[in-house]
Amino acid sequence: MIDYSKPHRGYVTVRYDGADAERRILRVATPSGALYDYIFTPVGEWAAFPLTEGAGTYTVTLYQSNGSKYYALVTASVAAQPGEFDPYLLPSYYVNYTGKSPCVKIAAALAEGASDEFETIYRIYHYVASSLSYDYDLAAKVGSIGGYIPDLDKIIKTKKGICFDYASLMTAMLRSRGIPAKLVFGYAGTVYHAWINVWTEKTGWITALISFDGNKWEIMDATYASTGYADPDKFVPDPANYKAVYYY
Repeated sequence: MIDYSKPHRGYVTVRYDGADAERRILRVATPSGALYDYIFTPVGEWAAFPLTEGAGTYTVTLYQSNGSKYYALVTASVAAQPGEFDPYLLPSYYVNYTGKSPCVKIAAALAEGASDEFETIYRIYHYVASSLSYDYDLAAKVGSIGGYIPDLDKIIKTKKGICFDYASLMTAMLRSRGIPAKLVFGYAGTVYHAWINVWTEKTGWITALISFDGNKWEIMDATYASTGYADPDKFVPDPANYKAVYYY
């Protein structure tokens, strides 16, 4: 089932109630022709998928494998007209949280007493970078991050993760505070990677680099900050070296 009753909010929801024996892919074709493919694992529950290119017609299709091929179970054409920030202020398949999630409670505590949104961003960024350690074993197991789904509650508990986890956690914490944030997949240098973009009223969308104090620039990339590359001179200091491919 595809529920496309709220495309004005920037997302659709999908539910599958069949047998859990075969591999499934949820594909969102955007107005520009970009294809967003998700490995769709939940059974019997709704999952939200963002419509990230703004106004236009999206085609949403759930496929199921039949041996080496896939066939469409259900498809829908969605005429969407969301606001600029709608997809980037709500939970979604890759940024999955609720009001009761531990990361939301931590974000609220971190934001308490912050003088402005920049201080909130600063506190959340440094919490994620300093609290988590990179999980090299997980990175070796998952291979391509395209088939991996972050579990934010587990990340908070184990304090470990891969780049996808760092970016998803920070995105969720910022969104829960009403700060628009994009989870970005692309390339940092030649490495396929995940990081975030964040929006503020003073700056608009900030990509790759962010300044907190007006003097020192830091990469808005909690993974590299956590693993010892907080100094932009040590890793891709030129924002042009960050090439975004997908936004979630």
